[in-house]
Amino acid sequence: MDVTYLADGDVDWTDWLDLPQTVFIDRLSGLIDPADTDEPHHLEFVALYNALIGGRHDATHIADLAAAIAGVMLQRDRNAVGLLFLELEVRSRLSHGDLIPALAVLEHMASLVSDDAERQDVLDLADDAWGGSANSLLAEDIYPLILVSLTRVFRTLGDLDRLAKALLTASAIFEDQGALDTAQRALSDAREVAETQQSFALLVEILEREATIMYRRHQFEEAMTAAQTAWDLRTAQRQAPSAPLANTIATSLMHLDRDAEAIPVYEDALALLRPDDHALRSVVLMNLAACRRKMGRLVEAQQAIDQARPMPSDDDMLESNLELELIAARIATSAARPGDAVASITAAARWMDNLLSRILRLHRRRGVRDRYVVRFETAMRDLPDEGDAENVLPALATIRGSLIADWLSLLDWAAEIQRTGSISDSEKGELQDRLDVIKGFGAPFLYGFREKYDDPWELVDFARPWDDLGVLIRRLHPRVASAPYDGVKLDGAVALLRQRLAEGYALAIPTFGGPSMYVWIMFRDRYRRVEIPAEATFELFGQRILFQQESISRDAFNATLASVLRAAGDVLHPEFDRLLREGAAGLLYFQDLLDCVAMPAIAMSHVAVRGRIATGDFEMTLTPVIYPARTQTPVSAPRLLSVSDEGEALMLASHEAEVAARLVGATDHMTVQANDQIGFDAAFGDADMMIVSTHGRSIAQFTDPLFAHLGGGTEWHVISVDSLQRLGPSAKLRVAILNACHSGASAHKSLFATHRTHDLASYPNLLLLNGAACVSAAAWRISDTAGFAFNALAARFLSEGDLPVRALGRAVAKLRDLRKSELFELLDLIADEAVAAQVRERLQKAPEVGMFSASYLSGGIQVYSLL
Repeated sequence: MDVTYLADGDVDWTDWLDLPQTVFIDRLSGLIDPADTDEPHHLEFVALYNALIGGRHDATHIADLAAAIAGVMLQRDRNAVGLLFLELEVRSRLSHGDLIPALAVLEHMASLVSDDAERQDVLDLADDAWGGSANSLLAEDIYPLILVSLTRVFRTLGDLDRLAKALLTASAIFEDQGALDTAQRALSDAREVAETQQSFALLVEILEREATIMYRRHQFEEAMTAAQTAWDLRTAQRQAPSAPLANTIATSLMHLDRDAEAIPVYEDALALLRPDDHALRSVVLMNLAACRRKMGRLVEAQQAIDQARPMPSDDDMLESNLELELIAARIATSAARPGDAVASITAAARWMDNLLSRILRLHRRRGVRDRYVVRFETAMRDLPDEGDAENVLPALATIRGSLIADWLSLLDWAAEIQRTGSISDSEKGELQDRLDVIKGFGAPFLYGFREKYDDPWELVDFARPWDDLGVLIRRLHPRVASAPYDGVKLDGAVALLRQRLAEGYALAIPTFGGPSMYVWIMFRDRYRRVEIPAEATFELFGQRILFQQESISRDAFNATLASVLRAAGDVLHPEFDRLLREGAAGLLYFQDLLDCVAMPAIAMSHVAVRGRIATGDFEMTLTPVIYPARTQTPVSAPRLLSVSDEGEALMLASHEAEVAARLVGATDHMTVQANDQIGFDAAFGDADMMIVSTHGRSIAQFTDPLFAHLGGGTEWHVISVDSLQRLGPSAKLRVAILNACHSGASAHKSLFATHRTHDLASYPNLLLLNGAACVSAAAWRISDTAGFAFNALAARFLSEGDLPVRALGRAVAKLRDLRKSELFELLDLIADEAVAAQVRERLQKAPEVGMFSASYLSGGIQVYSLL
């Protein structure tokens, strides 16, 4: 059989490109003479290359075909042609946004290089891959992914200069995101390069970067020592002194309260700067201003801030601009210029908003907030006690930024683009798959181990789900008008707060920023700030932890609670009086970092407020985040899911759901045992209403929230952080009643860190992930009888057509003043008359009025909803 092999000019490639890939490759293989090993007909392959890039096919088709052609060529040991088409594959995948496979091919190309020309081609391609990521959507997540791949390319090619630069760049990015361990890891790798090259200059640069990481860790003595070592090495080698090093030394001195020593070092740093180094000059000047403010030299401090402006607004200067405005705000408040302080704090909030817009990972977004929430709260501490609400709304919205709101925004963004025709059906499925993986991975609360080791150099890639999502979002973005976190942008958050104020609600937002706790109470267009005594708030926090651990008695905790409520009530009751006089529709209270103000209990201890809540004329709701709730409607004929434990000695627990189902007219009553995770997972998604009637343990007792479940001990409980994060966002749930001790407890820590943001992991907060639910839960222990009565009252008010938030609030208020005769009427609803009779007998000596009037019994039931 005669065989015709490829000869230059023989093939019109355009006729081939529409062929199925397998047919194309078979024909191509058949045209290549296996005996010809001298890379013949190179021009013919260039023609094929040009036909591919000049055709009408999309980037994915070109990349797939280029990969197949390269495979044939490499199999035939025709590496030069193989590399040519691998380059085309990389460029095509990059253009389509398929970053991860493109980088994998780039690394493969590096392993095939055999001469200097090929090496330079791969290096140029690597530079293009890096350059194409600049200023892209979610760039702070994309940069590390690219840099890690590039470091492998540079190692393979032996380009140690580029390798060191990539490692230093990666370290700076991770440092900015608060991932300090990962930043240090990159510097350690760079140090190995410096030792291999015996590069003194690189070693000094690494020492400078290590000093800034120590500074970020608040290890100021160590930071100053490292910076001084680098300075001395420069001097010994007769290198020019470094202005950034001087700035690090001076700023460390300032934080060690050695301000007088810091000032001349700052002045030395300024003298070392080139005239055109405007960005670094601004940074040194703003730090000098901060130091002068600490020393009380306010006029000179303001002069330095004025000289620092305008700071460049490049993307890599976002954080510096944020720092400048926060420093300017402190100077203004110290100089009694509140108007200037408000302007600077508001500007800082906008820079923070811009900084966060570049970050996808929830835990990295929290990492940035962790660094700055105290700075914002401290800057606001010295503002006037009263003023226009508009002056503080942007800063308060920034302080209340949270993981939960971020995650809700991302989920809603995904749902919206899946409803539109802007992306293909396959892309919609891919997006949903990526989100489902992250739900299982841990969102909004990630296991602390995975957070700490979100390090792209680790053998196990703990961050791969976020990398995959980020690459997909980046690919979809050109066809989608919105971005994932548009729902939590500053302007939208402030607009939502304004909207609730316009609807007649008062907002109460707590901050710390000092030894005491402050509550900013806004109503209509004004705010008032009140100070809660520190001994009240922190004592309650500490005693609550001990009570959860069963280290103190109920009587001891009750005594502390009563004392704290008196102290806080002295401050807050006058504010309640004012709100009632001025016609407020309700109070929406944002939970604080430590959950140390029992605001619902304080509200219920105010007779007039409690009366208004009981009649449905006032709402008292805990709101964990600034994110809009879906419009509430009455709950009618719901599908009810109840969770109980037949092994527990709770006399009334098993009857709570039965009574509620009858009162609300449930069309279906699904029952699940507390340890039946499979049954719960199957039923939860279909439930409109859920009642949990079991014992409970605090979420704060776990080393990491992701391990937490309501059972607390060795016996598993279906109400867990993991299950609610997996199932919560897609649930139909409208009402959830958690009648379990400590079911409303919260945690602000993870395995390796205690966080300073107001992010609270709790079962009620996670039940809000579908955007529509309203939840009640117990802040501490709750009695079986009180839980039954509350549950029956809530069901009754729901059956009367009350909205969920109103029905639950009315039930709490009514419970406090419930008469014994009314309780006995509720007991009559129990089908098992023997149980009802036994409870009546147990309560014969109870007072006719106020058996649940103690704040311990009724004040601990709290109602949660989104804003």
